[in-house]
Amino acid sequence: MLHKSWTHGSSADGLIHATDLEYDNRRFSFTWHHEYVDDTYNAEVGFIPRKGYWSFNPRVRYRFFPNSKKIVSHGPSMGSNNYWNTSLKLTDSETYIRYGLEFLNRSEAGVWISNDYVVLQSPFDPTNTDGDTLATGTGYHWNATGFFYESTRARLLTFDINTRFGGYFGGTRSNFSGEVSYRFQPFGSLSIDFSYNDIRMPEPYKSAAFWLVSPRLDVTFTNNIFLTTFLQYNQQKDNINLNARFQWRYKPASD
Repeated sequence: MLHKSWTHGSSADGLIHATDLEYDNRRFSFTWHHEYVDDTYNAEVGFIPRKGYWSFNPRVRYRFFPNSKKIVSHGPSMGSNNYWNTSLKLTDSETYIRYGLEFLNRSEAGVWISNDYVVLQSPFDPTNTDGDTLATGTGYHWNATGFFYESTRARLLTFDINTRFGGYFGGTRSNFSGEVSYRFQPFGSLSIDFSYNDIRMPEPYKSAAFWLVSPRLDVTFTNNIFLTTFLQYNQQKDNINLNARFQWRYKPASD
């Protein structure tokens, strides 16, 4: 991709370019992604969340295929997400190594470790609880580890589990998240997403532990009438959100 912007009345002309490359065979895969966004780029009719950076994101994976009645494949993978400013100073970096397993029933599991580095681009409250903020320009380096499991989607009852333990902006963070879902065919499904974070920061910054819980109900009454209800409890913000939609498709492409 190559994209240039011109802005009437301004001598600053912005530029974006990016590349995606991918190689994949039965055992080995490799991907490469790069981005460049100029400081002066103007999206005009769109939106870009960040300007003035280079980004390079390589990933590599290798698979073993054992003679097993339960495991289809397993193997290591590693990757890195890196951001530099236009002066080529490193501002963000995440490098990880992962070992994953794919089972015959299509469920997956794995463990990983990562090394993270962040230079703050603006003041940041690490727990978002109206406490003291970390200063712009300060850099933080930490390590983390975790595991994950995704059950097979062939069953009516499914669940995912993700964990993360390690550093976090000079403190520590423990995270446990996942989803449990049940399909009562052919009428709909009931699911619940959840996430628990325990963040411990040194003085004078606040420490906090909070839940995010999100039940969801989808019901199909007929081929044309549907109900979706989403509820979310956010302990960090101490609020509850509810969104409910009753949908009648009274003719094709009309709701």
